This record gives sequence, C-alpha cells and structure tokens, in this order.
Amino acid sequence: MTLSYGEVARLAGSPGAARAVGSLMRKNSDPEIPCHRVIRSDGRAGK
Repeated sequence: MTLSYGEVARLAGSPGAARAVGSLMRKNSDPEIPCHRVIRSDGRAGK
C-alpha cells in the first residue's frame, strides 16, 4: 500500500498537515514506521 503525505495527514485527522507529515517522515529513524511506502502527491517516492 502507498499513501501520499496528504492522505496520511487526512487519515491522522489533520488534512492540512501534508508538509508536517513529510518533515516527520524525513526525520524518521524508527524501522517500525514504514515511511518508505509514502509517496508525494505527484506520485514520486518520498525521501
């Protein structure tokens, strides 16, 4: 399954927080959080 940052933000109850989701995912060091499955709204892989 893949989700955009905006979709993750919406599912977390904060639909306007896509940039915050991206920032959190970029800083993630927890291997239990599958941030490698998050995509950007343009379909490219997030970093």
